[in-house]
Amino acid sequence: MRDTCTKPPRIWLAWLMGLAVAGPGQGVATEAFADDWTTRKCEIYQQAVRDAISLQGPEGLRMAFLTSNQEFIDAQCAVRVEICPMTPEEWTLAETLLKMTMNEGMASTFVPFGCP
Repeated sequence: MRDTCTKPPRIWLAWLMGLAVAGPGQGVATEAFADDWTTRKCEIYQQAVRDAISLQGPEGLRMAFLTSNQEFIDAQCAVRVEICPMTPEEWTLAETLLKMTMNEGMASTFVPFGCP
């Protein structure tokens, strides 16, 4: 026999939760969330760099590339830089980091890689 207890659809619950989040004082909460997310993204990126280099190995990674990347992390990932991969290994690392960060819900523009 079918359960006659009616549960609200998930979409309805999501809508109600959205109302609660968008209530009074959302500016402060939104800013705090944005700051927390920015900090979290940098932590995720830092761990991703360690993991990717550990898996790939440091061969073919120039000191200038690694130093620029570390400076980005040291600045809490808040400075917009464009580190241009030059070696095949640097390109592989940059592509790996892009995939890893996107899998964590970060935008592809977060990673500090780009070439003029």
